[in-house]
Order: sequence, then C-alpha cells, then structure tokens
Amino acid sequence: MAGLHVSRQLGKLGQADFEQAAQPLDRRRRHHEAIRPFLDRVFAPAHEYLVPADDETLVCRCEEVSTKRIREAVSLGCIGPNQIKSFTRCGMGPCQGAQCGSTMAWIIAMN
Repeated sequence: MAGLHVSRQLGKLGQADFEQAAQPLDRRRRHHEAIRPFLDRVFAPAHEYLVPADDETLVCRCEEVSTKRIREAVSLGCIGPNQIKSFTRCGMGPCQGAQCGSTMAWIIAMN
C-alpha cells in the first residue's frame, strides 16, 4: 500500500489504477484485522500489569522514574504525558517513551 501511495503521489500511477491495485490489498488487510477485536477482548492484559500497585515500581527505567513520582505529578495537576515528562523526565530517556509511555498514560488515567 505504501508503494502504491508513493507511486500515486509521484504521478506514476493514476487514481483509477491506484484504486484497482489497492482494492485486493485492502481486502486482505481487513481480512487479517477481523480477528483483532476478539483478541483484544480475550487477551487483554490484567489491570495490575497496566498500572503498578506499589509506588516504588520503576515505570521509566531510562530516567529511573517511579510510579510514586508520576502519581505526585498528577496530584499537582499534570494531566497529560507532556506535562508528566516536564515534571519527572519520564519518557525522555534513550527509549523516548517506548517502554514507559503506555504505563505512564494508564497511571494518569487512573488517578
């Protein structure tokens, strides 16, 4: 699909040809994604894996930010990931939030 989009943007492929070539690929993608809602429901991670129960668990290993520090920032009024980053440096290490971003978002949502 990406190659088709690039070809269309470069003018190498007309709109009609793009749609014709994309149709079977899009149908195949939808077929493979059809199981996703079922998998998300059946294999959803338990809440205790999303939000650590104790305050000493390191959420951001790169910057050594604990659950407690994130909760403290939320209690001070930080309601978004960018504000949490400014207050705690969570998500600003080498992984750029790839490891801690979703946990940080869950902690914000649950507080």
